Amino acid sequence: MSSIVSKQPQLMNRPEPLLSFSDYAEDFKARLEIHNYEVKKLTEDATKLYKLVTQKLSIITDKSYFDFIGM
Repeated sequence: MSSIVSKQPQLMNRPEPLLSFSDYAEDFKARLEIHNYEVKKLTEDATKLYKLVTQKLSIITDKSYFDFIGM
């Protein structure tokens, strides 16, 4: 009969943190600035698109209207 030996799992020690809290805070601030810049640019592009679409739609609807009434 063979004996079964149970081994206890060896626990690892907790590693020391590589980054400090201030490093995380600086990283968060940098990412927030990038996010805000990109949202600002997105808003500018959406505004330009809205103006372009409303201008072109106005031209199309005016032309259709005047064609419809025979002018």
